[in-house]
Amino acid sequence: GGAAKPSAPSPGPSSAACAGGTCPISRAEFNKYLSNPAGLSSQASVSPTGLGYKLTTVRRGSSIERLGFRSGDTITHVNGHALADDADAMALYFGLGQTSTFQVRYLRGGSPGVRTIKVR
Repeated sequence: GGAAKPSAPSPGPSSAACAGGTCPISRAEFNKYLSNPAGLSSQASVSPTGLGYKLTTVRRGSSIERLGFRSGDTITHVNGHALADDADAMALYFGLGQTSTFQVRYLRGGSPGVRTIKVR
């Protein structure tokens, strides 16, 4: 018999949910991802596009999916800040800690969308 392939780690339980355009997530879960951004890589693959960051794959059941994002979405702005390159993304990342509401603009199939994420 052949050896079984190791499976990807489970994203684990999530407090994230989305009803309409407003999506709450617990502060504890948010802080977990803020302190270990690599943990998000088990939930989604991301690639820069020049317009923002494309979610090339979003894992089923992940916090990212529960917040209403799908594979193929391109995140373009967070709280009005463009995400055109890595410098923009890093500047945003370092300012996230005390923020409790995020307005995320994205493109899905060429059409713009907005999600409001509330950390509670």
